[in-house]
Amino acid sequence: MILKKDTIEISSSNPEIGDAKEDIRIQYQGPEISIGFNARYILDILQIQNEENIQILLKDNLSPGLIRPEQDLNYTAVVMPMRL
Repeated sequence: MILKKDTIEISSSNPEIGDAKEDIRIQYQGPEISIGFNARYILDILQIQNEENIQILLKDNLSPGLIRPEQDLNYTAVVMPMRL
């Protein structure tokens, strides 16, 4: 993931399947940050969400990320980053 002003670029690479890249408009005003996560972990978290919007809280590219629904603050998922 690469977070830039109002945009997140999500890319994935799999030698057996190929590469994918998607740019999504988001609300983000911080500095540009590039961080890698295991895609399976992110998909598992997103599949159980019932809300349309989620929050991804990041400190830097080496610290764990927090993912939670925008309205339900009782659920928080912690995801460890991978070195890029």
